Amino acid sequence: MKKLTAIILCILLVLSLAACGKDDDRNHDKDRDGQKSVTDDAKDKDKDKEKNPSEKSDDIRALEERYSLLTEDGLEWEYTASTKSIVISGEGPMRDYYDEIPEWDKYANEAERVVIGDEVTSVGAMAFYGLPELREISLGEKVEYIGENAFQYCTNLLTVNYPDGLRYIGNYAFANALFHSDCGFILPEGLLYVGNSAFYSAFKESFVALPASLSCIGEKAFDNCFVEEFRVAPGNPKYIAVDGVLYAEQGALLMNYPADKKAVVFEIPNTVTAIRSGAVQTTNTLERIVIPASVSNIEEEAFFWNYALGNIDVAEDNQYYTSIEGVLFTKDGKLLLCYPIGSERADYTVPSGTEIIAKSAFSDASDLQVLVLGEELLEIHSDAFRFCSSIFEIYAYENLQSIDENAFNGCDAVTKVFCKGDPLKFESIQIKEGNQAFSDNMILQNADTE
Repeated sequence: MKKLTAIILCILLVLSLAACGKDDDRNHDKDRDGQKSVTDDAKDKDKDKEKNPSEKSDDIRALEERYSLLTEDGLEWEYTASTKSIVISGEGPMRDYYDEIPEWDKYANEAERVVIGDEVTSVGAMAFYGLPELREISLGEKVEYIGENAFQYCTNLLTVNYPDGLRYIGNYAFANALFHSDCGFILPEGLLYVGNSAFYSAFKESFVALPASLSCIGEKAFDNCFVEEFRVAPGNPKYIAVDGVLYAEQGALLMNYPADKKAVVFEIPNTVTAIRSGAVQTTNTLERIVIPASVSNIEEEAFFWNYALGNIDVAEDNQYYTSIEGVLFTKDGKLLLCYPIGSERADYTVPSGTEIIAKSAFSDASDLQVLVLGEELLEIHSDAFRFCSSIFEIYAYENLQSIDENAFNGCDAVTKVFCKGDPLKFESIQIKEGNQAFSDNMILQNADTE
């Protein structure tokens, strides 16, 4: 049955790649042992891949051309029961396993070790996806390329040796791998590329050390990883670490704030002009973020799942953003970007003039109980109020036009949504899936009804 399920998933993957022009972070179809489907991973990966196509050097692109979408190889394999090891031998690259099940899949639920021979030059995409008992990965000295999803969902990893010749770690290669170590995570000198979500939610470590050679880090590569600090080797022309925080463009782009950093306040340096999605997330001690005047671009979901965060402050002379009672807005007040979910407010009213609530802006704000959406609000983006589990009462107004997917998903305490204004306008609101907490509890009222 597991093989049949996997074959169906791989067929879906091929169809989706063909439909999307080989399209490449998240959601919730399941496959082996309840894990996220490879099809969804692939779709998300290409969305990320297209964001920064110019970042990849010619050397990185040459590696991709050499190793991507290989359909055959001359390698051999064997399973050693006494050591529970899958051993790959031979010479040259390993083929990808997008559209077929690896021959060693019959040992997927018992294998504890993967050994890649010294003459093998790559690990194929999805080759060892979802091996739940895998503890050790031994990569041969000539391995220079690790393909997409190669070790994703190997949730009990203890050790991986990265050879000196390793140059490329593909998208989602170790995502959700859950390394069990506390001695630091060191990537080898010579590495050029870490792909989109390559280590997403993969480890809890004291530090992550990046080499001077690293020239391109993909979207969400280290997101949702619990580390105390990032380190970057001297001489890296692209990335730096300051006080344990990872920046790109020599300090202009805020990449990753370490989730386990024991700080209460994060004052973003005035060298920063842009803050990427997921830059500061899943912290438990951070109570205040200070944004300087230099910042001109903040992506949606730049700050989320920061459970102690009570205030986001913005320099008064910032021309692009402002803070209203600790909540982050664009300067004109039309876009609400982030509500600090560590706030203990029981009720919140979206200010007059706000037209859009950004993706995940209030997600996990568990203290909120009463929500007033504001008379000029037009759009609520996806996941905006997801898992606001204490909201029981919402007030909405007739100008509201659209509610995107899962904006109110997980808001199970909602019992009343008072819709004030023309009933016909409320009937025309575009409410997408995952918003039953809103749509199933609507109470239509005239605007002047108390």
